[in-house]
Amino acid sequence: MANASSGNYSYNFTRVSSLEPQDVWYWIVKAIIAVLSIVGNGLVIYLIVSKRRLRAANNWFVLSLAIADFSIGLFTTLTGFLCTFHFRCDYRIQITSYNFLLFASTLNLWTMAIDRYIGIVHSLRYTSLMTTTRVITMVSMSWFISFLAAFVRLVWLYDIRLPRASIDRYYQVATDIFFGIFSCVVLLIIYARILYISRRIVRQSAAQRDQVIYNLEPSVSNCHRKIRRNSSARVLGSVVFLFLLCYSLNIYISFHVNFRICCINPLLITISLLMVHLNSAVNFVVYAFMKKDIRRELARLWRSSTSTHLTVSRELSLV
Repeated sequence: MANASSGNYSYNFTRVSSLEPQDVWYWIVKAIIAVLSIVGNGLVIYLIVSKRRLRAANNWFVLSLAIADFSIGLFTTLTGFLCTFHFRCDYRIQITSYNFLLFASTLNLWTMAIDRYIGIVHSLRYTSLMTTTRVITMVSMSWFISFLAAFVRLVWLYDIRLPRASIDRYYQVATDIFFGIFSCVVLLIIYARILYISRRIVRQSAAQRDQVIYNLEPSVSNCHRKIRRNSSARVLGSVVFLFLLCYSLNIYISFHVNFRICCINPLLITISLLMVHLNSAVNFVVYAFMKKDIRRELARLWRSSTSTHLTVSRELSLV
């Protein structure tokens, strides 16, 4: 059985086997995660693409992350199931394709965190800093780097003259450090900085409200500004926390396997695979319940669908 590392699928070159476990319970859980990921992220993609109100610069990063998570839920589960139980697939294409999507999800989270950092720390310059060209460049680079990092692996996987197992081990360690440990550290630093700046702004706003006692408008404006920044910080904090929660076990297992520190229970490896895929499904929950503009559009969509359903029901009852 293959093992995973920080969302990085690795392969045992000494024998041919399926890339993923064949346990029924594993595929039931993974199918549930896939459905949640496809429906949730698909809904986010639909809202941002179809609703002009959501076409703000910061939401393009959310859209890109949602596309990566949607693709993980759809393609890795569907192709994984078919290749495990019905077809004999080329494991090298499977590995690189899966890792490409997982790496893209991680780097898109980076870009979203950087965008929120600029939006909160440099709020007055945000519009001039985050131009359309820069947004497109950041999103494109996250996908391009992910593609290179994943598909460079094919160079030695298809060349039997190279010591594939040895090279692949170093590759896994490098990607684990960059996409795993380094990502966790960078995201935590960005979030800590945002949290510090947000709290400082709140304190400054409170001081201004105390000083300006005869004019209510600045006070109201500061209140709104505080709520917006706190909301942004909560959204990013929740996404970072879920990323750390879902990837920490995978990173731990990866280093123990690659450095042969100790034997890992196969059940833990299976659970770590599921946790990595779970991350693509839970981000939608954060958007739906904590991101104000998306939550508002979801509420409007729900009211619209409910109203349509009631109208149709009345018309049918009158027939």
